[in-house]
Amino acid sequence: MLLDISKPGLGGPNSSNNLGAIAGYAKNSNKDPECPGKVAVNGTGPQVLDFEPVIWGPKANEIRQLSVLAGDSVGLALGINDLGQTVGISGRCANTVLPGFTAGPHAVLWDTDGSVHDFGNLGGTVNPALLAVGNGAIAINNWGEVTGVSALKGNQTFHPFLWTKTTGMQDLGVLSGDLVGAGLGMNNKGEIVGASISAPGPASGTPRAFLWRGGVMNDLNALVQQDAPLAFWRCRTMA
Repeated sequence: MLLDISKPGLGGPNSSNNLGAIAGYAKNSNKDPECPGKVAVNGTGPQVLDFEPVIWGPKANEIRQLSVLAGDSVGLALGINDLGQTVGISGRCANTVLPGFTAGPHAVLWDTDGSVHDFGNLGGTVNPALLAVGNGAIAINNWGEVTGVSALKGNQTFHPFLWTKTTGMQDLGVLSGDLVGAGLGMNNKGEIVGASISAPGPASGTPRAFLWRGGVMNDLNALVQQDAPLAFWRCRTMA
């Protein structure tokens, strides 16, 4: 049974499409012994209940629960396009962290028929002990192209990715001198925005907003005058 998200701490929205459908998650009433039972590395919790990926709307009071991958017990919907295709995370309560800096073992797509598909990864799975180290599909455009974050081999660092039907998952890398990054937004031209970070963890390094276009990652801080008291740390959405 899904719980009422109007009550604090029982769920939350992550993104919406132009038709008014909202992707997010809602906790259910299942007390899961696998849940860590302690505050997570990103400060959320302690988590004791499972949580499900859901879509609210576009009709009033409409909520649709999405399935997770076989063998998994929790999930979050993070992005949705105008066709209703939704992306996010599938995992288990022991290895999936709620927002912010959410992470889990599987980056997934929910197609319009509700079927769930695993995007794969860049060599790693998830490390709940390290902030944001894991796999997650964050944004999807109306062509079905996807960006997000994926752990690298060793489960210590993560990179932004681009997934398309023809190429599968591609590592976009990070800006020169940085160690980790994430794709956070994407438009229908296939351009991606996100954050590239200088240290292994998002909280310990200096983030720089990037624009990935035509195979090249650009530092958006190059647009700021050197003497200006401004810095672009991250970029989440674009038209």
